Amino acid sequence: MKGYYTKEEVVQEGFLFISYKHEDSSETVYDTLNYLFEQGVRFWYDADLGVGEKWTEIAEGLIKHPNCRGVVFFNSIPSFTSEPVHKERGFTLEKQKKCREEKTPFCIFPVNIGQPSVLELIKAVFYEINDLTRLKREFPIEYIKNITTLFDSEIIYCYADPNNKEGYRSDLCNIIAKSLPQVINKDVVRMKKFEDSGIRQDGKRAYFGKCADKQTADVPASLLSKDGRISLNGNNYIVQNGSAYTIKKIPWRLLYCKDDKCVLISEEPVGVRTGGAELKQWLTDSFFPLAFTEEEKTQVEEIRLATLEDVQKAKSEEKLVFLQSEINPDGHWWIDSMAHGALQKVVKKDGRIFAAGYNMRTKKSGVRPIIVVNNSTLTKIIENY
Repeated sequence: MKGYYTKEEVVQEGFLFISYKHEDSSETVYDTLNYLFEQGVRFWYDADLGVGEKWTEIAEGLIKHPNCRGVVFFNSIPSFTSEPVHKERGFTLEKQKKCREEKTPFCIFPVNIGQPSVLELIKAVFYEINDLTRLKREFPIEYIKNITTLFDSEIIYCYADPNNKEGYRSDLCNIIAKSLPQVINKDVVRMKKFEDSGIRQDGKRAYFGKCADKQTADVPASLLSKDGRISLNGNNYIVQNGSAYTIKKIPWRLLYCKDDKCVLISEEPVGVRTGGAELKQWLTDSFFPLAFTEEEKTQVEEIRLATLEDVQKAKSEEKLVFLQSEINPDGHWWIDSMAHGALQKVVKKDGRIFAAGYNMRTKKSGVRPIIVVNNSTLTKIIENY
């Protein structure tokens, strides 16, 4: 599994409980859960079960939790004959009855492994266990009663067809999203929407704002006394600290979304500078006024250096790896986090944090600003691109 919610995280909002037998986990269950997680479905399975924790108590507490809105059962011969899964079916029946009385949403999603229907799975159990004494012991009538009661005609079944993996996973996700929108992590869905629109790592970029590129001597000295943008002979330039530069568009990468906010980081460094408070002041007092038009300035809610929290929320070191830049060939860039003394942390070119840091007063590193915009602004950026 690439990702999962802990018990503490998942109960904060609506979620699904995942019931399965470990014999089925490698190919069908984990692959399906990976897909659901990437699509923003909030669920809990036993990935973060602690040593010594009693499974029955954990399962009962989570299934009966007020924010548990449903259970996904991966049905198979091993799961049908499993005592722990049988108990989970019992807890689910109790929760289902309570939710019906209270008229609160609660859904059951059977995913049948190996057979297209629950009836065929029950028959398969009888075929496999053809000894009557063993059958009564491993597949008692109580198990069959719970199965037939739980997976009644109201349920929409999903057959885990090994020849159509993408199809059944997509169908299952669509059924869940339609039946229980409250278990969908909207931030994840929004992130995928924007990534699918073009802001991602496969070469497609969204451009917003402009910054200084290469120094030029095409601008007369008389025009270099004041910082700002100037037009000369049909060309645009940025003047900074007595020097003129050609202008380039700034490409941005979407790091993550939170509620209606989108956090972007510049795809290329906008400069190489020493760190510390002077760098942050340069971002707000010098870079920001020149990089964005008056309209764009109203759309940028915040500009700053990336923080450790930003790096953690990016969830992947790959998102922090960038193509090498001519102005910053070493690839490292400042983040807003002190190491100790005069040292400030940086992100190395491989996307990992160099916790020891560089001397902010003497060492120069790349500057990749973070900007925070709202959903509508990012949508406009994408449309304009």
